[in-house]
Amino acid sequence: MKKYGKYTKKEEIANRLRIYKKPVIYTVIIMLVILSVATIFLMIDKQKKEQKEIEERQAAVRLVLMEALAKEVEAEQQYIEEVNHPTYVHYEYKPKSDEHYEELDLFARVLHCENSNEVDGEMACWKTGSVIVNRVWSSKYPNTVTDVVYDPGQYDCIEFLYREEPTDIEYEVAAALMELMEEGPGSINKIIPENVLYAAEFRQGSGFYDQEGRTIYCYE
Repeated sequence: MKKYGKYTKKEEIANRLRIYKKPVIYTVIIMLVILSVATIFLMIDKQKKEQKEIEERQAAVRLVLMEALAKEVEAEQQYIEEVNHPTYVHYEYKPKSDEHYEELDLFARVLHCENSNEVDGEMACWKTGSVIVNRVWSSKYPNTVTDVVYDPGQYDCIEFLYREEPTDIEYEVAAALMELMEEGPGSINKIIPENVLYAAEFRQGSGFYDQEGRTIYCYE
């Protein structure tokens, strides 16, 4: 076999392989490490993106739920406001005759005497006035506001009706209720049920319905 200096060709190749073996191994190891690190970073980045997408979806769901809840709360508050503070645009009641006007004036004076000391006088006027309207519609009581008010033993305030003048609000509530009264039973259900016929500072009738200040409203 032909020699190259001290070594044969085969030995020379083996020597060269030994010389380059370690650098090649180191290079492969480094490449594998770099590849592993890159893979880990890619996986971490992918997980971060996936987590971000999940969080965005969760945030979107929470936003939708919060908006729905806000609308529900707003609707509930509006309903409570409407129930507790009913308002009507038809306050300008035009009496058909002097008799109608006298009844309106009497109605307003009763509301004033019955509720002038209440914290929420307007709300108390609505409820007390609605009880009077319910009585007008009930077969147990007379069928006019005047007769209901002067029904013996019902309203002690009739002794003081003309000591003070009713306020504009009391006239407006009385006018609105008289207008609704002309529509017939059911028109004031938004304020109180038709079978609430008692308003006093004590319980009576078949059961408690509500209380406004000192006045307790009860079913017939």
